[in-house]
Amino acid sequence: MGLIIALVVVIIVGVIIDQKTQVQMKKNNFLKWQKQIEKLADSFELDVIRNNRIFESYKKLVQDNMAIDSSGYYFHQWVERNHYYALLAALRKIFFNVNNQKEYSLLKIITQLKDNGNTVTKQNYPKYFKYKFPETDIRYHVGINSATEGFFDSSGKLSQEKLKKDEEYLGKAKRKLKFINERVLHNQEKPESLLPSDKELEEIISRLREMLHQYRTFFACGLDVSWSIEGDLSWMEVFKEPWFKEDKI
Repeated sequence: MGLIIALVVVIIVGVIIDQKTQVQMKKNNFLKWQKQIEKLADSFELDVIRNNRIFESYKKLVQDNMAIDSSGYYFHQWVERNHYYALLAALRKIFFNVNNQKEYSLLKIITQLKDNGNTVTKQNYPKYFKYKFPETDIRYHVGINSATEGFFDSSGKLSQEKLKKDEEYLGKAKRKLKFINERVLHNQEKPESLLPSDKELEEIISRLREMLHQYRTFFACGLDVSWSIEGDLSWMEVFKEPWFKEDKI
């Protein structure tokens, strides 16, 4: 009898330990994705938002000054080409890269979320939430509902439909930006696909930004996730200084 009781106790303890291990693994996965999303957001701010703003301001400077516009054709062409190559490379790294096991992209995170659908549920999500309001406070529930909008299905599990839809869009966007693999990364002189038009690129970036912001909000669990550098014009200070000494011109 004593042996049976001991065996039951061992089984129960084993189950409890296994459950705690699973809970910890789920938490570790969530915190890992949370950290990687913030890295992607930082890269997007610096390598896409900031660089795009600098380039657009640069174009306006050139367009508003006929002397600059007409005298530096090859320089302007060089700036534009390098801007687009750097922009496309940044987009590929942030959103589409799945081959580098040490680095994450939004596509890789979405794929892992699909494959680990039980990691985050509507029931356990509040455990990660950063709002300090008590559950009786309406702001607590408004915050959670805002951060998780569209992420959970009617059963409270991660919406596989949403994840699949986002995954498919990223695949579509990647194909549109196929130019980067051919010209920038593989140095093909005559790429099969052409560089997207300014309008197409703007639409892609806008949609990718919206998607990244949505996942960032979800994983930030109530913390502010606004972009911080859109109004930064400090880079223009360099044009207020002379670039050449008179005796060197």
